[in-house]
Amino acid sequence: MKPEYVIYPAVDLFLYDWRDGLGQETKRTDLTRRQFWRKFDPELDAQLKQLAEVNPLTEQTKLEVSGEISLALRKKLEELADKENAEIDFVQLHRQNFADSESDSHPEGYYCALQMGDTYALQVSVYDAAKRPIASLKELKTLAVSKINYHSDSTELDDKKQGTLGQTWLVWGKLTDSSQNPRQVAEECFKQLTPNPNWKPEFSASGKLLGATVFEYWHAPANWLQPWETFSRDHYHLIICLFPFSEISTDDIRHQRAAIYSEFTKLFSYRHKILSAYWNSRQLKSELKTRALKINETVARVEAIQSPHPNLTDLQTALTQSLPYLSAYAGDLNRLDGHSRTLEINLKNYQKRLHKLETDANISLGIMKDFAQTAEERYWQQLEMERASMKSILTQLANLAVPMRSAIQIEQTKAARELNLTAAIASTGIALSAVTATVIAAQQPPPKNITFTNSPAFLWGIAPIALAMLTLVTLRLIPR
Repeated sequence: MKPEYVIYPAVDLFLYDWRDGLGQETKRTDLTRRQFWRKFDPELDAQLKQLAEVNPLTEQTKLEVSGEISLALRKKLEELADKENAEIDFVQLHRQNFADSESDSHPEGYYCALQMGDTYALQVSVYDAAKRPIASLKELKTLAVSKINYHSDSTELDDKKQGTLGQTWLVWGKLTDSSQNPRQVAEECFKQLTPNPNWKPEFSASGKLLGATVFEYWHAPANWLQPWETFSRDHYHLIICLFPFSEISTDDIRHQRAAIYSEFTKLFSYRHKILSAYWNSRQLKSELKTRALKINETVARVEAIQSPHPNLTDLQTALTQSLPYLSAYAGDLNRLDGHSRTLEINLKNYQKRLHKLETDANISLGIMKDFAQTAEERYWQQLEMERASMKSILTQLANLAVPMRSAIQIEQTKAARELNLTAAIASTGIALSAVTATVIAAQQPPPKNITFTNSPAFLWGIAPIALAMLTLVTLRLIPR
């Protein structure tokens, strides 16, 4: 029997944005708040679009100045900021039903905006409490998207409206007949929801959630170096939950859905933070590889200068030219460490949240364990190995710096010793000549017809200086 209908179809979008980061300036946090709020406030979105049309760079520059928006909207943002609390895990910032939900000719729906520490979460829920064709899921998804895009020209989010962390689609429905095959129904649902018709609904496994059969689809991206807007579309995440045909009422389904939303909101946020951290690490890895080539060139150059006799000027030039690369490399490596820690923390949180869900009654989400295993074995462990490898370059430079510093100190010591020797011999010669001249002059007054330069006192006075110069030249010629 071809599955054509579902009862009480519902489409939920869970969208996530960074609220702030470590060391982020206040004005940047204000900007991220504004970008999040515009997704469910048409007035603010219209103002920001108007500013961007006047000056395409406005969105990145002038939007950081609070005076660029109206006083009313600025006060609204201040009220939103007052509701936030970074010390609390779960804060509801705003909840609002769709303006057209009261009409019987439209499905019902609402927005729910949350703040979870350093993260914003927006849930957009659309549902129809009736028996509908499976094709209606596409209409429900389009409605959900239009509530964020503020136009109905697309079934997918605009680039500026995508989550800076990612998004997950969650679909619910109840089978209309006991003969319906849940997997076949899920495959039909997938066809209505997928953003790419070439993707196939390959559900590797299923699970149980509140009595519903759960199917998960994730299109794992092949290119991690894509811009975020493209990458975000490419790692499409969809979960389909189908309740069996039974006496369960739509009100019971609604209550069960509401009970699980808070858990799913947190679980999905951890998932997207893992992917975001790994995506950022791929961008940094590419930059680090480029900088590492420059550093290796510097290492080879310094090693060549050091052997057999180092030239201090060339060493200084090589080291001075390498400083920008070293500084940038160390900074990128620190940021890579930060992404690794972010990935590790959120992986542990994901595993704990998944375990908590599985310990509850009637919940079996083994399909989501596949992602946890992939994240640990393919993402986090690989990132850790890369960090160790990239840190070895700094270790190599540190090891090179020891003999380099010793060579410089030896050359400086040699130069200082020669200077001191020259000064000592010269001063000794001058002192001896002075004493000699004084003694001779006192003991042997020169005849009146002999000049001073031909006098015995002068000749005996310069003799020590000449002897000192001869000694200095001899010492320089002797190999050491």
